Amino acid sequence: MRKRAYLILFVFCAYFNVNAQMSKLQKDSISAMELDLMSLIDSTINAKKANVRQNACYQFIPKFVQALKIHNSFYYPFDSLRSISFLYPEDSSFRILTWQLRFENETYRYYGLIQMNSALLNIYPLHDVSSILIDPMQEILNHKRWYGALYYNMVENKKGLFQKKYYTLFAWDGNNYKSNKKIIEILSFYDKTREPVFGAPIIYYKEDTLEQVYNRFIIEYKYDAVVTLNYDKTLEVVLYDNLIPQSGLASDKQSMIPDGSYRGFEFKKGKWKSIKKMFNQKFSEAPLPVPKEEHSVVPK
Repeated sequence: MRKRAYLILFVFCAYFNVNAQMSKLQKDSISAMELDLMSLIDSTINAKKANVRQNACYQFIPKFVQALKIHNSFYYPFDSLRSISFLYPEDSSFRILTWQLRFENETYRYYGLIQMNSALLNIYPLHDVSSILIDPMQEILNHKRWYGALYYNMVENKKGLFQKKYYTLFAWDGNNYKSNKKIIEILSFYDKTREPVFGAPIIYYKEDTLEQVYNRFIIEYKYDAVVTLNYDKTLEVVLYDNLIPQSGLASDKQSMIPDGSYRGFEFKKGKWKSIKKMFNQKFSEAPLPVPKEEHSVVPK
């Protein structure tokens, strides 16, 4: 109860602190741009024609950067841009924004940026290179070479004697018309330059007796399956569906569906250590796929 009261007090104070950081002129300047930005990002996500979506996205980017150039823009929430995912860490040292552009062939390109908490503009645009990565679970990347995806949650972790911060991100990738992906991404910052680093060898995945270390963790599954991959605050673990191939072929990643059991990761001594089986309950048959929501922006 006391914890909850402190949290409410923190949010309350943070709200008024944020509003105190921006002058009325700064707020009004960004607000005047917001309606146009809202229309463009809505077309980027929801327009029926691929060329309209693409043109809207390309118009949105420079106009959005123009809005961010206004002093103290970090404290402006852009509440109307609901098609963009905004995530903040507990320390509010930055925010990470991501959105997607869907092509005619049902593949996606992802866009985003990291905005640091400062009065003057300090951003790192994110350039999606996921389609050309040979071994994406082992790559160490940066903002110029980024595994593009739509982030929907963030957890802050600390490691080592000097308590280096790692931010564990959870993401969705609408891979293609056959399959989707979900990702555990590890974000950190160089100590001196504060530039972002994506990927870190802290994900330990064990299958039987073989343990592998990954810089990020990716699961691929059938396009219409409903798959969980997220942090459970109550259990303090990452929880995700155990997947089996509907086709019967273990190599057929595009037919993977949940079998009703769950796996997980627990953060111990600076590492995400895999848990093979989270619960004892298991369904006799894999659940039927739930129809996919058309062009859903942020997965649940």
